[in-house]
Amino acid sequence: MIAKVPLVASIVLVFLFFSIGSEKIWGLIKVDDESTSSTISRIRIENRTSPKLHIAADNSGEQPVTIVVQLAGELGNQIQKLGTGFCMQHLIETKLGLKTEIKLRAQVGARKWRHAMEWTKSAFPNTRPYAFNELNTPEFDKLHKFQNEWIQGLIEKNLLNMTGITNPTQLNELSCNDKKECFDDMLNMLNQTWHMERPNVPSSDGNGTINPIFSIPHVYSGAQMGDYCLDLIYPELRDFFTFDEETNCKLIPDPDETVLHIRNFLAEMPRRGEPLGFQELDEVQTVAYLFADHKPGDKVAIISRLDNNVDKFVQALEFRGLIVRYIKGQSGNEDFCFLLKAQKEMIGTRKSTYALWAGIIGDAKRVRLYMLETPRTKSQGKHYHSYNFTNLELSERISYENYKQ
Repeated sequence: MIAKVPLVASIVLVFLFFSIGSEKIWGLIKVDDESTSSTISRIRIENRTSPKLHIAADNSGEQPVTIVVQLAGELGNQIQKLGTGFCMQHLIETKLGLKTEIKLRAQVGARKWRHAMEWTKSAFPNTRPYAFNELNTPEFDKLHKFQNEWIQGLIEKNLLNMTGITNPTQLNELSCNDKKECFDDMLNMLNQTWHMERPNVPSSDGNGTINPIFSIPHVYSGAQMGDYCLDLIYPELRDFFTFDEETNCKLIPDPDETVLHIRNFLAEMPRRGEPLGFQELDEVQTVAYLFADHKPGDKVAIISRLDNNVDKFVQALEFRGLIVRYIKGQSGNEDFCFLLKAQKEMIGTRKSTYALWAGIIGDAKRVRLYMLETPRTKSQGKHYHSYNFTNLELSERISYENYKQ
């Protein structure tokens, strides 16, 4: 038996349709809270009597959503930025049911992007098909601005439902990496704009329209990946970032050796390091805080980007009765392999994305990443880090430790 729709309800629906527009009716969404179970939380579309959304005639929905990842930095930062892109891909495909593609932009105005790309592709075969500067084009610059203006116009004309959206710019530039709310805003904005009739994209000379190699709307991020995403897609990240050991490994740690990474930020950035909050534990603090539970005769291997002051750490650890060796003379990727292959324990500052990712995708049973509170880092809010992982392996392997100077 088919239920009849009351006349009053029909009149109300017709009124809403013509007064506020179909997209606002169809586009109301709520992103359910994440649960700790393996069930994927869903997007709930409200005020809909049909599962079909309004799709413009020239948009069949088969075009993938382009996720643009703005790269920067060297090996660790490259992985960190790609990780955010993969997290967005996971969320868009599982929550909105849309196909996606990832395209990259190299760091603008930086010479080091080429060697950073070479190191990353050498280390991780799955990155080799990507063109790291594919969207470093005047066309993308212009159309990214065009998209921002289009979305801003939709907001000003009240054509989008802004209920529950804290920051509507998260679609055009994801600006935070550790807050689920930012990704919810991105999903909400994408869900609404993707199913609207798209604007005609102007050609560079303004005399026609074009079909760009990326989608309008597209999603853009230059954010580094945070623990929310790490917890969400940890197994997928480990699978994607499979390391090419044959090409990049030289020495490896002993199975019973603790591997200590000394980033040496202040040696690399003597003027800017401290103001930016890149201080690390010195040799005395390292022994007191990080090796208090180690026994005389335990073995330690040190990896550092620069030789500065490493001898002080060796002497302090040896005075503690530990057996220490300093691994040097390797390439950056060979050092990364050494960190990856640590079995017993790997220790480093969490401010180093190099050490962070070696710990995440490496073999160490225990990964200890510390933050240091100084007057400078505390004033910047960069002195403390904590996260309760729901992924059992992460919660057992990764330990965030916080110390005061």
